[in-house]
Amino acid sequence: MYVAVKGGGEGDRRRPTPCKRADAGGNTDLPELSVAQIEQQLNLAVDRVMTEGGIADRELAAPGR
Repeated sequence: MYVAVKGGGEGDRRRPTPCKRADAGGNTDLPELSVAQIEQQLNLAVDRVMTEGGIADRELAAPGR
C-alpha cells in the first residue's frame, strides 16, 4: 500500500535544532571529554555507534569535538 504524504517546508521549519553545550545544562566550567576518555569510559556506546554506523575506526565513532 502506498500513501502520499505532503510535508512541504513546514516540517523543516519545525525540525528541532541541535542543542548547544550551554543549553544542555550542567556545569559548563568543566572541560570537554577527550576522545580517549570516551573510548575507555563509554566503550559500549562506542561499540554501538560503530555497529549501527558501519564505522571501523574507534576514533571516528568517539569524536571529542
